[in-house]
Amino acid sequence: MQTQGDAELEQIVNEKNVLEIENARLKQTLKDYEVRFAKLEQNDKEKTIHIAKLDNEIKEIKQSSVNTTSTEIENSNDTPEQIDLQRCFSIRYIRYYFKFRYI
Repeated sequence: MQTQGDAELEQIVNEKNVLEIENARLKQTLKDYEVRFAKLEQNDKEKTIHIAKLDNEIKEIKQSSVNTTSTEIENSNDTPEQIDLQRCFSIRYIRYYFKFRYI
C-alpha cells in the first residue's frame, strides 16, 4: 500500500524527470542556435569580403572607363555627346556583366 508521502515523492520524481528532459532539450536548442549564429557570421564575413572585391573592381572599371574616354576624346572627331553615349553604353554593359557573373 502506497502512502501519501510515497505518492508525493513519486510525483516530485516525475516532475524532476520532466524538467531534466526539458532542460536537455533547451540545451540542444541553444547549441543549434549557436551553430546557426556562427554560420551567419561566417556568411556575413564572406559577403563583406566579396562586396569589397566588387567595389575595387568597380573602381578599376570606372578608372579604365575614364582613361578610355579621355583617350577617345583625344583621338576622335566625335562630339562630346557621342562619346558620352558610348560611355553610358559601356557602363550598362559592365553592370549587366557583373550582375550575372556574381549571382
